[in-house]
Amino acid sequence: RPVAMYHSSSFHVLHMLLVLTAVLVAVSESDNDVCVSGEGSSCPASVVHRKAKRVRSADARRPQHETKQRESASPTLSLLDQEVLELGKLTDLYQQRLRVLEDLRRSLGQTGMPGLPRPSAQALLEAVPPIAEQVVAGAPPGRATSEIVEEEEEEADERPIARGFASACAFGDFMVSKAVVPQEQPVAFIGFLPLRNHRSAAPTPLAQVAMPTVLLVAAQADGEIRLFTVSGDLAMTYSTGHKKPLAQLAVSPMQDEYMIAAVDEAGAMRVHRLLVRPRRSPQEQKRRVTNPDEEKVSQYLSSPANITVQFQMGMKLPYLSDSNTSNSSERANVSTFILTSHQGVKYFVMGDTSGWISIITRNGTLHGRTRVSNSTVQRISAHLGNIIFVSAGQWGFLDVDKGTARKYVCKKYDGPAIIDAISDSSMQSRVLAADQEGTVWVFLMREKQDCKVEHRFPRAVTRPPVTLSSVRGYILTLERMRRFGGRSEIMALNMSHVGKGWDDPARDVSPVSFRRSGLPIASWAIQKRYQEGDLVATLSQDGMEIEISELMMQAYQPPPADTLGNFKLPVFAVAMVLVMGYQFVKQKGPFDPGMLETEN
Repeated sequence: RPVAMYHSSSFHVLHMLLVLTAVLVAVSESDNDVCVSGEGSSCPASVVHRKAKRVRSADARRPQHETKQRESASPTLSLLDQEVLELGKLTDLYQQRLRVLEDLRRSLGQTGMPGLPRPSAQALLEAVPPIAEQVVAGAPPGRATSEIVEEEEEEADERPIARGFASACAFGDFMVSKAVVPQEQPVAFIGFLPLRNHRSAAPTPLAQVAMPTVLLVAAQADGEIRLFTVSGDLAMTYSTGHKKPLAQLAVSPMQDEYMIAAVDEAGAMRVHRLLVRPRRSPQEQKRRVTNPDEEKVSQYLSSPANITVQFQMGMKLPYLSDSNTSNSSERANVSTFILTSHQGVKYFVMGDTSGWISIITRNGTLHGRTRVSNSTVQRISAHLGNIIFVSAGQWGFLDVDKGTARKYVCKKYDGPAIIDAISDSSMQSRVLAADQEGTVWVFLMREKQDCKVEHRFPRAVTRPPVTLSSVRGYILTLERMRRFGGRSEIMALNMSHVGKGWDDPARDVSPVSFRRSGLPIASWAIQKRYQEGDLVATLSQDGMEIEISELMMQAYQPPPADTLGNFKLPVFAVAMVLVMGYQFVKQKGPFDPGMLETEN
């Protein structure tokens, strides 16, 4: 019994010691978690961390059914009330941000922030133009947003047609800038000169593989012409020899012969022929002993093409007098000029300001002249033998063999005057046109006898004046200088919308593939390439910069449709039955009659 009492008292003492230890630990933790009033800055951060940790652990230990009951007990509100609550939370958040920004500005203005570099502080405090005006529709600095909206509303009032067709993709996905070529003197005209593709399956020298496939021709008003590669390198410079400023420039689109023709304001036309060969090192340089002290220059630093220019022809254009005036010596200015080929014969076709179109052969003989209107011939374009002219709000085809022209008025066309028209590069029977309001139309021809409206792209997608160009599967439009903002815009319209009805789901997608806005453009040039991206060259308004871009667009070509379809098996079965029946009738029975004769 004394032993039992001893063990019982020892147990009670041990129990009391454990309880006292737990109480002391709790008191010490509570003391550590308490911060003296007025010592908020000196209060250790670990105290706050421990408190937050205990709260999170308590929330985690809370039973799940209590949480569900609390959520279910929360009052249900209408959508408007919930929206008001969310906006109130947003307002509180913005108020907090404003207070933080005010404190930041006060700190930077008085003593500065420790750890922040002085240039960064100055950049935050320095006055700059309003950022909101820099990103609104490409508007120049200093224009208020209200002015932009008012100008857009004025334009919408002038043409109350549906607007707002956004581009399907960014222009950077399809149009890649390859080179920007600055000019020493202003350039007046640009054009692409296609070269022969020297690539073949047989092994070729390295210099021949590096030969360019196209050259950019840049002509100045004083007659100096520069040739650039696609990468922007200067290949050659020569002078046309004109005494007057240039009026028009024509570049040969054929690869069999490279010709560049220019016409000045006095009516003098001069044609130069280019010879482009791979550059080869002379035999003398290979045989002579090189001087070790001589500086060596790699052959790959120079242009791989050896270009020579030969003067081919020069002539004075005949005086084109206007029949309405008594002065017969009055000369009409050349307004458009192209070099084309028809059935293997090359022609120079030019239109003037009095409505005449002149056709000149390669040797300088005047092949024919025809008058299409009493006003300026705005444009002449050629593609695979189709030569289209635009003048006095109408368009038509030109027959260079006969020297005649014919205008067309398509059925169901109720639009205004036509200002531009070209042939579709994918289908010769289609004509792409733009009217005075900037709307793009697609006309379908039938053996050049009559035409009808096949498609009209949505109005107000493009704004006048519009210049058109065609690549496979797309229409490229150029607005040289928009009235709003004074900027240019290049746009690609998807031709897959042509031929689709208004209820077709494909019409729900925007017809605009991409838009590209930039500085005002004076002119542009398009070069279509085989198994390569098409090239686009744009000339700035002041003529001091040329940008060369590549189009990375490919038109989807559906596989050829199967004419038989699901009728293949029945057709083959019927054919086999017919063949077997023919053999049965020919043999006069299921067996060979010759076998019966041999048995008898």
